[in-house]
Amino acid sequence: MSAIPEKVSEILSQFAAMTPGEHRMALIKYSHTSGQVAPLPDERFTCSSERIDEGCTDSVGVFIRDEGDSVRLCIRLGRNTQTLTRAIGHILCLGLDGGPLEALLNMPDDLSARLIGMPADGYHARKLRYMQNRIVETATEAMAARGEAVAA
Repeated sequence: MSAIPEKVSEILSQFAAMTPGEHRMALIKYSHTSGQVAPLPDERFTCSSERIDEGCTDSVGVFIRDEGDSVRLCIRLGRNTQTLTRAIGHILCLGLDGGPLEALLNMPDDLSARLIGMPADGYHARKLRYMQNRIVETATEAMAARGEAVAA
């Protein structure tokens, strides 16, 4: 069952109260401050994935440390990573860090589109799901490291 974690829901509520211009400016601010959710230099993680995927402008790294009842979630983004990818990554880290690993696996498919305020279908929405999909991919690896099966 897909659920929106409480911290992400709070951000969605804040966005809903904004004008389109305020929403756009908030996303730009999240993009510009995305370095705040990067891993610390000596930090260790259960699973990580850092790469440049086809069609991407720069590297995207997702880092998860499974702490049993909660996870530490960080992202590291290359300098040329697109603005919306940066914003979504920052928001998802703020909303999912400290929550259960299962929350990373059970996000609604349209969550990224809802954060941006766009319909969940079409070309742009698929691109918006990139950061969310990378988090789910790395969370699946973390769950496997626990020895637990993840439904396909």
